Amino acid sequence: MRMARQPIPVGVKLAGVAIVLLLLFALTRIPSSISAAIAFERGERSEQKLQFTKAENEYQKSVQAFPRSDLAHTRLFVAAYRARDGGTARREFEYLRGHQLDAKLVGEISALLGSRH
Repeated sequence: MRMARQPIPVGVKLAGVAIVLLLLFALTRIPSSISAAIAFERGERSEQKLQFTKAENEYQKSVQAFPRSDLAHTRLFVAAYRARDGGTARREFEYLRGHQLDAKLVGEISALLGSRH
């Protein structure tokens, strides 16, 4: 006994195409996300070694990949401030001023700014 072949409904075809497109989009984003995470970790290591210019460069990569990350912007601000890059520090401070930050980040920024005055 053979079953009759039924055509695949249009809705199922459209859903399949949408899933494939979303999967392809996600796969193109993964490498940049991994690179940004690696750059962030390199920035943290450089910061611990007091290599603030190097840390600033790494955090820049993170901020470019994750422009809404308050943590990445805070780390970039701290590294730029300590590297005496006034332009970047001011730009990042202005960005951070307009955001609701975690208390730990606010405390770090306040301590940093308070230590120079």
